[in-house]
Amino acid sequence: MEPYLLLVNGHDGHTPIQIKLTTVRVVCQNTVIRALEQGPTQRVHHGEGMRQRLWGAAKLLGVVQQEIAGYQKSSQAMAQYPMGPAKLATYLNAVFPDPQRKPNQPPDRQSPLLEVMRRHRTRSAYYYDCGRGNHLPNVRGTLWAALNGVTEYVDHELTSDKSPDDRFRAVLYGRGQQIKQKAYHEAEVWLKRGVN
Repeated sequence: MEPYLLLVNGHDGHTPIQIKLTTVRVVCQNTVIRALEQGPTQRVHHGEGMRQRLWGAAKLLGVVQQEIAGYQKSSQAMAQYPMGPAKLATYLNAVFPDPQRKPNQPPDRQSPLLEVMRRHRTRSAYYYDCGRGNHLPNVRGTLWAALNGVTEYVDHELTSDKSPDDRFRAVLYGRGQQIKQKAYHEAEVWLKRGVN
């Protein structure tokens, strides 16, 4: 993942200059919109004191750049963290936990949600093994591959029955985004605790 500096200016005197660091490679208006929707954007309005406000925005971008560097460091550490079948199962169980059984529910009556969670784990495990880029020597069999397996499943399979607009919203803002955040958080927990 590469960080990019995005600067958008309306050139009309009314539209503020918008500045941000993003991992979205901007090549057209659609990707400009996508990049601006993700995370904080510094907006500097035209007028008196604009130069000073631009310097303030530049300082804040330095903080964001440090966050991106931290993300890159975590990603590299995940790519060096070896996984095996047992660790993968534990990780995926944390990301997609079994639902709690209701007190009066007979053990032989399983919640439909239980099957959904099992499917999520099975498909994420498939992408851990066969996902795009997970076959590379420095990725295969690592925590990074496990995180990528969840991400690829959520982005390309879990939401495949939705319209393009609904899929986009689900992946970036809805349930898909929540699952991916949970998967990333769980991977970070593994790194911090040194889960064996």
